[in-house]
Amino acid sequence: MVIRFLISLVLVLFCSLGVIAQLPANLSSFKSSQLSDEQLINLLNKAESGGQSKESIFKELKDRGLPDSEMQDIMSRMSGLNKQLPNAEPELSSSSTRSYKKPTLVSNPRDQRQEVKSLIFGAELFSESSPLFVPDLNIATPANYRVGPGDGLLLEVYGANVFNQKLLVSREGFINVKYAGLINVTGVTIEELHQQIKTKLSKFIPALNTGSSRLQLSLASIRSITVSVVGAVKKPGTLTIPSLATLFNALYATGGPLENGSLRNIELIRGNKKILEADLYEFLLKGDQSTNIFLQDNDLIRVPFAQLQVQLSGLLNRPGIFEAKSNEHLSDLLAYAGGFKPLAYQGRITGTRNGMLTREIIDVAATEFDKFNLRHGDSLNVDSLVDKFANRVVIRGAIFKPGVYAWTPGQDLDDIIKKAAGLKADAFLGRANVLRTYDNLQKENISVNLDLLMRGKTSFPLQKEDSITIFSSYELKDKRSVNIFGAIRNPGQFSYADSLTLQQLILMAGGFTEKAIPTGIEIGRNLKSNGSGASGEAMVELINVAIAQDLNKTGGDVFLQPEDIITIKSDPSMIPQSKVVLSGKVLYPGTYVLASRNDRLSGIVKRAGGLLAQADINGVKVIRKNLIQDTSIIKKTLAKQTKSKSDTLDTEKTERELSVTEVAVDLQAILKAPGSEKDIILEDGDEVVIPQIKNVVSVTGEVFKPVALQFRPGAALKYYVSSAGGFSSKAKRAKSFVVYSNGRSKRTSSLLGIIKFYPRLTPGATVVVPSKSLREGRFDAAKAGILVSALSAIATTIAILKGI
Repeated sequence: MVIRFLISLVLVLFCSLGVIAQLPANLSSFKSSQLSDEQLINLLNKAESGGQSKESIFKELKDRGLPDSEMQDIMSRMSGLNKQLPNAEPELSSSSTRSYKKPTLVSNPRDQRQEVKSLIFGAELFSESSPLFVPDLNIATPANYRVGPGDGLLLEVYGANVFNQKLLVSREGFINVKYAGLINVTGVTIEELHQQIKTKLSKFIPALNTGSSRLQLSLASIRSITVSVVGAVKKPGTLTIPSLATLFNALYATGGPLENGSLRNIELIRGNKKILEADLYEFLLKGDQSTNIFLQDNDLIRVPFAQLQVQLSGLLNRPGIFEAKSNEHLSDLLAYAGGFKPLAYQGRITGTRNGMLTREIIDVAATEFDKFNLRHGDSLNVDSLVDKFANRVVIRGAIFKPGVYAWTPGQDLDDIIKKAAGLKADAFLGRANVLRTYDNLQKENISVNLDLLMRGKTSFPLQKEDSITIFSSYELKDKRSVNIFGAIRNPGQFSYADSLTLQQLILMAGGFTEKAIPTGIEIGRNLKSNGSGASGEAMVELINVAIAQDLNKTGGDVFLQPEDIITIKSDPSMIPQSKVVLSGKVLYPGTYVLASRNDRLSGIVKRAGGLLAQADINGVKVIRKNLIQDTSIIKKTLAKQTKSKSDTLDTEKTERELSVTEVAVDLQAILKAPGSEKDIILEDGDEVVIPQIKNVVSVTGEVFKPVALQFRPGAALKYYVSSAGGFSSKAKRAKSFVVYSNGRSKRTSSLLGIIKFYPRLTPGATVVVPSKSLREGRFDAAKAGILVSALSAIATTIAILKGI
């Protein structure tokens, strides 16, 4: 079964167009060694998806005449390769004879390996990922292709006469052309053979001479040839490659030259004679492929070791290791490296050289680049420019175009000012400052009379790296401003300008608000001190001004002075409406507007239709916002609570609790006596909460089982604590207290510390049992020692007294 499967796989690929085109038309003389391992693996992959019948496979095998011995050899090779499927990529055999390996363009990502990029210039041409030197077997037949034994030719005559014939070049180098007979084609190019066949056939087909019939000769299949590659290559040996392969193709199949192999003196030897010497730099730099000729059977390629390699690093467009010929100099290698980068220092190149015993430092001036003799192993580096400008001056300040400008020796300051488009109107002409930096990096500030300079009365020669500052008269003055506050749309600080009036400032601030009283404007103005230093000396003058609401200057206007503070008063009668929110168990809960500043709780409850039957009259409370302007108070409180508690606080919840106050009220007493002192006066933003009655009592704190219990009329606090399992060992019984549903609380009291009076319980109340402090629950050994010592001293004193 295995043999049949392998036969099917082989024949499927033989029948595929891509492989058949590369095989001889007659397989009677075909050798299995002409197929590479990679081609065999492709056969296995394609057979799985080919789906051809056995009959068609055997028919193709019979038509081609493949010998059984060669078939057995192919099957044995494929048996070993079958283990590499699927997606396997075989490597070249390590034997001295191997087949040409065509690189896989789409490889399995799992098989990809990260390779270290070679520094050798040109080594990337032979990387596995580059298909640049892979022979193209689908190209048109080259006119200079030399026909040899094993090639398959296709002869076509069309026009007035039509016929075609497949021709196979025999081992002796002959083809048998219909009508023309045997023709020797050994060493003949396709173009020459075309002319020979045409000449012979024209005797039998005269139309070929007149042009009414035409002849075309092309390759139907190509033969394989063997070439040898020796020398400094990664995989030397004998290759079996297509006859369309070139010199560069063969080099690529061997992996290319070694790191120390030559790319510039590659020899092609044919018939024991060197017919050419290839220089890959000509191809890399100029695209010259004149030495990339077609190979012939039994050609020998020799790659010698490089005799002169130099490493160039630094600010070059293409740093790396370059091979030089004996007549080349440093300037040639710089050209191979693509020249300098923009920031490279081109005046001198430094590096190292290997001497006879020690290493040496070398440096080459720019004038010696085209004369400097290189030595094998030299390492040269191109450094960067010095971060310093040879002709720079900087000007800034009250000029139109501040920035960096070029300086020339003897240039004057007024020339740079002209380059900078001149002085601005606010430029201070008294002095300009020049910060000068000398070669020893010392600095000096030099003042220049700008007024005299601009009038041509004086000059000031500049030096490189001078930094000029032109001051602004406006910036030398204090920034003057006025402030306006109160019933104005955009209160705040405004820049002061001469002749600024009050009405202009009000307009700049957006005008009055509806609450403004234009007749009650107050201006606060600084007074100059008389120098007496008296404690009662007035420092501010208050000026009262009245102007019209429409700002039409009726009643005159007031000129302001710098630092004036203007206050626009508000009409006290225009008070915004106040509202409260009533929620819970009332007939009409919602938001209510306070009719006056003295509206009380009883009135709002009445306006809401009164309490519902399920309302907890003892649990009513008012939630009132705290008027805390400084949020730092809340933050400090939170910080203290965080330090005092081991558990993490809910910051948002705690901050919300600190921003409001719960006011406990006795609504039952309020409704009995509306308007009394107990009837709380409501404020804007208050929320009145009337909860539903809860007929339970909760027990929490230091009890064995915190629980909520059904309210039992007349039951004492101990009953509920007992129902919660009783006090725990950490409980501080005397400090137990009750929190009622309206927020009020009441603690346990005692008479002489003996008789305890527990608070009365109501529905919705919560019993809280606090815990003892850490000190109260801990045995203090130090205090016990002091007590024992004191008792011992007392006993000793009593004993002495009795003895007396």
